[in-house]
Amino acid sequence: MKDITKAHKLRLIADFLELHPEFNESVYVNYLCYLWQDKELLLKAAKLFDAKKSFDSSFAFITVPLHPQLNLVFYTDRHAVCTATKFETVKVEARPASTYEKPIEWDCHPLLAAIKDDNVI
Repeated sequence: MKDITKAHKLRLIADFLELHPEFNESVYVNYLCYLWQDKELLLKAAKLFDAKKSFDSSFAFITVPLHPQLNLVFYTDRHAVCTATKFETVKVEARPASTYEKPIEWDCHPLLAAIKDDNVI
């Protein structure tokens, strides 16, 4: 498959919606941009945009609303932008039984300070 730019890919979505206006009201787009463990680029996105900051157990997200039905979502591995500060031991019931350390508290850069437990997705 021919490599095309992200901007071109977004134009393909726009072209589809122009050709099929019946989908305009029901199509919601979250364009995901994975930043390969790039702390500086994620922090730049957090600084540049008035964006929603959130995380799950593995990733940190910066969601930039471009339109009520269109979001640009930058994300990277959580451990690339935060440091785990507290762990809990999780026992895995298997044969043989094992355990692992699961991070339960994180220390993040001040630009990501809005990422709190109430923003977990």
